Amino acid sequence: MNIKLLFTFFIAFTLSSASVFGQSQQAYYKSQDNSQKTEKEAVVYPNPARDNISIKLNNPNLKLKSVTIYAIIGVQVAEYNNLNQNTIDLRIDKLKPGRYLVKYTLSNNVQQITSLIKE
Repeated sequence: MNIKLLFTFFIAFTLSSASVFGQSQQAYYKSQDNSQKTEKEAVVYPNPARDNISIKLNNPNLKLKSVTIYAIIGVQVAEYNNLNQNTIDLRIDKLKPGRYLVKYTLSNNVQQITSLIKE
């Protein structure tokens, strides 16, 4: 899937979801064709974050393969590969404050994106 198309979809959905800063994110996102909803496979916390984030999968049978963090404009700022864990802690202290997109790939090759606010 084209990453720019994926970001466009994610941003459009985020802007239309009427979420309020500081509230927990929705547990579902719409598929690209808007025909189905898919449950998020992971929780990224804390959000907003300062120095570290944790990513925990909801399904203990799955593992994180990789995590990529993008600035909101689509520029890749961090990448973590070959993780093979159900829960990970990542340092984000080098990132500037702002909004980021966190894309993670699971052991079943499902890819999902969530928003992250760095303070």
